Amino acid sequence: MKRATLLPILAGALLAPLAVNQYYRSICPELPKEIIRKSDAKALPSFARQTGFTCSTCHTIPPRLNRYGMMFKMRGYTEGTAIGSIKVGDENTILKVNPVSARVVAYPYSKAKGKENEVIFPDEFMVVLAGKISENVGAVLEPLYEAEEGKWDIEYARIAFVKNFGNTLIGVMGGWTSPTGTDPFISLDYHGRRLTRQKAVPHGAITNTGLQDVYDFNNRGVSAYAYFANLLYANVGAYTGSSRLENESLGIEEEIINKKGEDPLDLYGRVAITPPTGFADINIGGFVYSGTDEIQKPDGTPLTVGANTFEKNVSQRFGLDLGIQKYLKGGFILELLALYVNGTDDIKGTSGDVRVRHGGYNISGTLYWKNKIALSLVLGQYEYRDDIPLTDEDEQNLKRSDFTVHTSYMFRPNVRLAAEYTRTNFNKGLGETDLTSVAVDFSF
Repeated sequence: MKRATLLPILAGALLAPLAVNQYYRSICPELPKEIIRKSDAKALPSFARQTGFTCSTCHTIPPRLNRYGMMFKMRGYTEGTAIGSIKVGDENTILKVNPVSARVVAYPYSKAKGKENEVIFPDEFMVVLAGKISENVGAVLEPLYEAEEGKWDIEYARIAFVKNFGNTLIGVMGGWTSPTGTDPFISLDYHGRRLTRQKAVPHGAITNTGLQDVYDFNNRGVSAYAYFANLLYANVGAYTGSSRLENESLGIEEEIINKKGEDPLDLYGRVAITPPTGFADINIGGFVYSGTDEIQKPDGTPLTVGANTFEKNVSQRFGLDLGIQKYLKGGFILELLALYVNGTDDIKGTSGDVRVRHGGYNISGTLYWKNKIALSLVLGQYEYRDDIPLTDEDEQNLKRSDFTVHTSYMFRPNVRLAAEYTRTNFNKGLGETDLTSVAVDFSF
């Protein structure tokens, strides 16, 4: 049992929820500073109380958004009762429409192949202030307590300004957020993520060059976006912050930090088309990312591996995606997602540079039933190539394949149970890993 404080334990015993856990880790390195924590599109009781809507108005099963939920997010959370209008003694009482939610995430079972069970309760405890501030302004503030770390931090703090111009919606969103934080569509695959913290560690050069086990850290920025005629979505943003790389095989931990003078910001762009069709809700899109980061240890000293001191990492990414949601008879919804990502990392060193190329795809299918049950199947295939191998030739053309089955059950409108099994295979005789997990997510 991981250590936890009295407050989260009492909260976990007393609360009963709604915001649900997103699949935890990405198994494809899409963006260097965005390991992709829980989804930004959480189902929040704050929103339900202020708008009078049920969770199913915006979600298939939380945290997945339907088309209306996508529009709610693009409008910057500006529907419903404004926080400033909440008063004691009238119809907008604090108890009925209050903007504060609490959320608990627990992992009662988690076991990787060859390891002991990891039981974490509660793993995370969050207090969320969210909702409409004025006709054009909405905000979300989420302090997070992590039992494993034993401390509080800001999960994200976001404020949005939106304006309608006829059939065009324009918005600006900023704060402690991520490059895809304003994107309501499927720019990064939701289903290719871990349910728990356990990660499959790649071999050799992949670990050494920081393409795995990278945690986003103090990521903040601003994004401008527009949605034209319910057809074309465009988003551009600039971000800064740092990432942390933990490499157990080398016994090192380092931070990757944006340079203040040479390249202070990472840039991100996204375009998606949502063509009107009577067949299904369809999203076709793509994104690009570019950034240059300084590499150093947390104490500010250079990172040295052998005779080579690494100074900075130049990252380039582009991706394409397709999302389809089809409403079927009997309360069923079928969702199909496909994502392709291609990236390059040029890691600059004093005695030699290393270029690592990586690319791959995720495809997933999810069947939802009456906003209560979801069953997902995910397949992934990725390939890594480094131009200057750091250890041996076996690391050239390293390939990894993933298989995941995930199921969610909405026990109550505010309680979700989830179970997941993932198997990861490496070529060249590097073996396989598997992980089985069960999670409970609830809030009020």
